[in-house]
Amino acid sequence: ESLRNWQRFHMERCVHIPESIRAKLLSLKRRGVKPGGSRPVTRLYFAKSAQKIGLVDTPYGIRFADDDLSRYGPHVASSFGVDVDSNTVSVLARSHEEESELVLSEDRSLVTEYIYLLFRQLKPCMFDASRENRRNRDRPNKYPGLECKHCLTLDANERQGRYFPTSVKGLTDPSFSHGVLSHLLKCPGCPASTKNALLTLKRVNALQIANIKRGLKKDFMDIVWERLHGSPSGSNSTDPAICQSPERKTCTDE
Repeated sequence: ESLRNWQRFHMERCVHIPESIRAKLLSLKRRGVKPGGSRPVTRLYFAKSAQKIGLVDTPYGIRFADDDLSRYGPHVASSFGVDVDSNTVSVLARSHEEESELVLSEDRSLVTEYIYLLFRQLKPCMFDASRENRRNRDRPNKYPGLECKHCLTLDANERQGRYFPTSVKGLTDPSFSHGVLSHLLKCPGCPASTKNALLTLKRVNALQIANIKRGLKKDFMDIVWERLHGSPSGSNSTDPAICQSPERKTCTDE
C-alpha cells in the first residue's frame, strides 16, 4: 500500500525528481497494465521483492524485519499479514540470514513461515546403524536424513532429533512436522526465542495457508528432498531393500 501511494501521489508531485525520470517511470507504469484491465502486472513482483529483502508490513509502516521492533509497539505483521510478536519477526529475520544446506531464503514464499522456520532448524545427516533407534534399522548405512542442528553440541549418542523419511511423502505428512516441533521444544540446545517463535507461527499457520498457492508446499518438499538425496523425488532414489522390508509394506515416513 505504501508503494502504491508513492506511485500515485509522491512520484507525480515531488519537485526533486527530474522530468526525464518522471516520464520514464510513467511510461513503464502504463506498460505494466494488463490488456483490458487496470491492475499492474508488477504488483506481485514488488511484493515478492520486498519480502525477499526482509521487509514486513507493520502498524507503523513498512520496516525491515530485523529492525528494533520493540520501539514501534508490541506487535507487528508477518509477511503474510498475520499479526505476530516482535520476537517472532526477529527470529525469522535471523533465520533468513543464516546459511542452510536444505532451505534457502528463496524458498520462503513457497510455504508458511511456520514450515519455513521449522525446516530451517534441520540439517542433512547420514544414517549410522550403530547409533540409531530400532524404528530406523531398515535404512542402509549412510542413508540421507535430517537432524536437529541444535543437537550438534551434544554427544553423538545423545542426539534424538534425527529423521530418515523414505519418501517425499514422509516430509509432507503433518506427523513429520509435529515430531520435529516436539523435539525442538524439548531440545536443550534450541534457543527459547526460537521455540516461542515456532509456537507463535504454529498458531497462525492455518491463516497463512490460505495465502499460499495450492501445490507450492509440495514443490518445497520436492526441492528439500532433491537437495537431501541429490535426485528428484519422482525418481527411484529410495533403496529397494527399504520398500521390501517385511516390517514395511510401503516407503513411508519413519
